Amino acid sequence: DGNRKYKLIYPLYKMPSTITSILSLVLRVGWSVSLLYLSGSGIKKYNAGYEGFGPTIASLGVPFSLAPKPFYYGIIFAEVICPVLLFLGLFTRYVIGFPMLHFATACYAHIFIWKQGYESLVTTQDPSGIGCLYYFIVALLISMLGSGSYSLDAMLDIDGGDGDDEEEDKSKKNE
Repeated sequence: DGNRKYKLIYPLYKMPSTITSILSLVLRVGWSVSLLYLSGSGIKKYNAGYEGFGPTIASLGVPFSLAPKPFYYGIIFAEVICPVLLFLGLFTRYVIGFPMLHFATACYAHIFIWKQGYESLVTTQDPSGIGCLYYFIVALLISMLGSGSYSLDAMLDIDGGDGDDEEEDKSKKNE
């Protein structure tokens, strides 16, 4: 049964949409505020500019060392622009992929390139002390939950908005 497979992949599927909407709101706002204000790493990278942060990107090796400038702008997008959009709940399911990819790459770099050990994934030296693994996990949860009812996605009816596509699926079958 295809529906059973969906339930196994997304264990939050059976939760009432109000609970998932509140959970999504808390995760989106908490993740965004943490990344922008507590950690401030994206803002620091933006303020440092390409000249200040480019060598760090180039140290990651190929393909980053071949063209570090586009990757710098990708990092700024993932750590500054995406948190603002996620805070508002705008284009949530489309936007969250960028930070997920970014933080997965950061996890890889900490372990295999910079050889900092697994502890570097969960703790950092910035004011928040939150490592890239936590940001990745929360981004993964946000991608599974969607934007929820308390978002601009819901207000503008983008991607279902309320996170409950079951009603939408039923109405399409009845057409």
